[in-house]
Amino acid sequence: MRLPRQILITLLCGAASIFATPAHAQYPDRAVRLVVGYAPGGSIDTLARIVARHLSDKWAKGVIVENRPGADSNLAAEAVAKSAPDGYTVFVSSNAFAMAAAQNAFTFDPATSFAPIVLVASVPNVLVINASLASVQSPRDLIALAQSRPGALNYGTSGAGSPAFLQMTQLMQQTNTKMLEVSYKGAGPALIALVTGEIQLMFASITGAMPLIDARKLKALAVSTKVRSPLLPNVPAVAEALKIPFDEPGTWIGLLAPAATPEAVIGKFRKDVADTLQTPAIQRTLSERGFVTLDQGPEPFAAFIKSETAKSARLLQSMNR
Repeated sequence: MRLPRQILITLLCGAASIFATPAHAQYPDRAVRLVVGYAPGGSIDTLARIVARHLSDKWAKGVIVENRPGADSNLAAEAVAKSAPDGYTVFVSSNAFAMAAAQNAFTFDPATSFAPIVLVASVPNVLVINASLASVQSPRDLIALAQSRPGALNYGTSGAGSPAFLQMTQLMQQTNTKMLEVSYKGAGPALIALVTGEIQLMFASITGAMPLIDARKLKALAVSTKVRSPLLPNVPAVAEALKIPFDEPGTWIGLLAPAATPEAVIGKFRKDVADTLQTPAIQRTLSERGFVTLDQGPEPFAAFIKSETAKSARLLQSMNR
């Protein structure tokens, strides 16, 4: 039986439109990977897993957190930058990205290799010490000890671009002290080293440090932000305790896709993260863990990265690095 010409044309056009539909129109139709450049257990990994769990529910597709520690998250950044620009591999970026950009530490151009999706949140850091410093009861006690014993105290970081490193560098500059850095593959391993006594102090995210503070395995001396944290109302800010111009927001965390990822994919990802951040359940979860929701889209996030990179460059210049 021959079909009438008009019906045949209609069927053929419909079939053509199906095959012409861009692949990203059905995004996501398979698992999405969020690549974290640190070992599990730190604030970046924690936030990535919170976002992944809620996006998995929303999309009914797997959103997997993949930990690729090494080179202060630069290895993870490079892997994502060189992956297919389809929205299925996303880099969970932080302060270290801006520091690496300022140091020209990448084997690619970070300004042109990524498409910002969303600046998700930040989390304050807290200066914590272990039980070996029993005589230290305040930030002033710590500084006095460090000044009396230059180079005797070891502090932990998750690399030279990490918030812990940046904040300790500024603290030492502003208090004329010298302490030695010990670098780990993430905040989680660094906190374990602090508890076991490999190091004596560090700036750690409130997210990761609170369980150890509550268990009295670590002592909180001061928070990095300008004002006290609601989670630690009896702990002063560094600036408040030491009377120095110290105001660091802590760790910021955002999502970056490879450059040339379709705008439709970036837009959907950004919208769905924004919707997720507005749900009461995730707001409560983030608040309980000390996170401050930022929810800045591609353009403001790009401007923020540029500003953070410039700030990191100024710090490097002051350190003569």
